[in-house]
This record gives sequence, C-alpha cells and structure tokens, in this order.
Amino acid sequence: MLSVSPETMATMARIAALIGFAIAGTAGATSAADVPQDATVRAHLDVLADADCTTFASVVARVAERSQRIAFVGAAAGVPALRGKIGRIAGGSVLAELTVVQPSGRQSSRQLAAPTCEEAAEALALLVAMTLDPAVALHVQSEPQGAGSTGSVGSAANNSTSAASTAGAKSTQDGSGPRHDGAAATPPDEASRAPSEKPGDSTLVASEADTSSLPAVRSGSFGLLGAGMTGPAPRAMFGLGLYGFIAFDRASPLSLAMRVTAAHDWRNGLPEAGGIADFSLDVAGLDLCALRLSAGPFTSRLCAAGRLGRLAASGSDTYNAQSQVRLFASAGGAALVMVALPAALELVADAELQWALTRDEFAFNPQVFYQTQPITLTLGLGVGRHFW
Repeated sequence: MLSVSPETMATMARIAALIGFAIAGTAGATSAADVPQDATVRAHLDVLADADCTTFASVVARVAERSQRIAFVGAAAGVPALRGKIGRIAGGSVLAELTVVQPSGRQSSRQLAAPTCEEAAEALALLVAMTLDPAVALHVQSEPQGAGSTGSVGSAANNSTSAASTAGAKSTQDGSGPRHDGAAATPPDEASRAPSEKPGDSTLVASEADTSSLPAVRSGSFGLLGAGMTGPAPRAMFGLGLYGFIAFDRASPLSLAMRVTAAHDWRNGLPEAGGIADFSLDVAGLDLCALRLSAGPFTSRLCAAGRLGRLAASGSDTYNAQSQVRLFASAGGAALVMVALPAALELVADAELQWALTRDEFAFNPQVFYQTQPITLTLGLGVGRHFW
C-alpha cells in the first residue's frame, strides 16, 4: 500500500477546500454549463497589497495562467466587482482575502492565511479564476493528484470542509467533487481520522460576513517630495521636502491614513517697487486621510491638511535693507494619488488647497508691494519606498 506524507495531504486539503469554497462563492452567478467555452467573462478587479508582497499586475498574470476567458475591465454596471487584499497579520502569516460583489448586490468574502506572500498571491489568483470561470475548478478537480494520492484526497478535503462548515459555510465537498445539497460530506468518525495540518500551513475560513470586521492591512513608506506653492510670495515658490506615510486600509473606502511632511520652499530675486525681494518658507505639514479609492496599482486619498512654519522675507538693492520672519499657518484639504512600483517603490502626486490663517504685508517703506494671499495652492510630486 502506497503512503502519502502529511505535508502532501495538507497541501491537497488546501487545494480541495479552495475549490469547494470558490464554487460555493459563485452561488447565484452563471454556472460553467451555462457559459459557452469560448465566451469572455468580464469583471472589475482591485488589488490592495504591500508592493514588496505582490502587485495588481502579478495577480492578473497568475489569473491569466489559469483562464484565458477572463478579462478585467474598469468599474462598470453589470459586471462583478472583485476586491483582493493581501497583508501580513500577527504571527508572521499572510492573509489573502477576496470579496466578490455581484451585479445584484450580493456580496461574499473568502480568506486564506498562508505562510508566505507567494502562496497567498497564488491562492488569491486561484480564487479569482475559479470565481469568474467555474470551468477552472472542474479542470483542477479532474487533474490527477499523483501516484498513491487518490485515496487520500477525499479524507483531506473532508477535514478542511468539516472545519469550514463550523465557520458557517453553505456547501460541502467529498473526495469526488463539490456538493450543493447541504448534506454532510463525511461521517464525523471518518472526518476525525483525517490528518491535521501542521502549524504554519495554510488554513481556510469562508464566510459572507461584513468585510469591515476584517483586520486592516498596515502599510508605511517614506520618500522625497518636490513641490510648487502659490500664496505666501508674489510668485510661485519651489521647494524640496521629505514625507513619511502610514495607512491602515480595510476593504471599505473608509480607511485611515496619515502623512507627515517637512519642506523648504524659496523664491529669490523678485523685482518689486523699491528693491529686490527674497522669500523662503520652512514648513511642516500633517495630512489626516479617511477616504480611499483604489484601482490596480493606483490609490487615491482625500485628507484634511494643516501646515505650520516660518516665512522669511528679505530685501536688497534698497536704501534700508531689512529681513523679516513671520509665523505661517494654513488649513484645508489635500488629495493624494499613490502608484505602486516594482521593488517596493511608489510614486506620489498631491494637490493641496488651504486657507491662510496668517496674512502678512511686505513693503519697501513706505510702499506695500505684497500681502499673503488668502488661498494657498500646492502641487507636489515625489518618490518613496515602502518600509512595511
């Protein structure tokens, strides 16, 4: 009699459970028999993950390896909307979660905890492929499991299915394929003899719970910013700065994030009536973001923003050259757009519109040549790197 190692049986259990829940998750959608084999299945996909873990393009490529019938399109009515999320959780594991919103409004979600990002990305791609193209699940089930493994697939699958039914799953599975009648797949005594997975192996939990209760995916980055700013000086000021960013993103658009910036802006040699004026601004900023929208590698956020710093002005080519330093403060809003790049890098663009809380006048006595404008506008572009 041929034997199968516990590691092989655990792997087969994960695959069997994934197939069962992907088929269960497509309840209410078109079945494989109803879709022509050459028909294209269209859907909208968002992927939220640390750039050093996986990317939107990587998940799409993995899905394409499994099904050539799936085409991803922009958000539109009449197509399923899929949200994939991969993030590290306590204990060092990686949590992959897929949320499916059907055109009817029906929503379901599945989660898989895996030891590595690679395994989590593979699991997410497999769930996406089987959710949109049930023929993929039938194909995977029909593939041979290898010599000596046939007799163990059913037992391992039943073990995972038994655990999933405890979590409230609506379908069960035996060794020969999926079942949708709600009946128990295996007697309790037989299921109890199935081998258990080793610590650290992937475990599957299927549910249709509110995704807002899922753990947030934490991300952080830092980088360099270049910006142009109007308002404090008679002409636009240009500067360089640093930023630090941290986010706690959930499946919901209501996700918290914070950005801290420090910058130095300047504009020199401005000819004014009575002399030449030089301006510089050293400023620190804080952005608090609560709304997030994402599409593939693009993430946009709306934030409340505030700035505090020192505005310095000096004169030259005048009879009485002087320098002045004034407090500068402003408050308003900011919009951030972040693009995930390879090698854990990111591109950042931002636009800030703020109300000046301090307004000073500048003059070559006795003539005032400029007063700080009530509205300040800042446009920035930067590059950063994820540190988790």
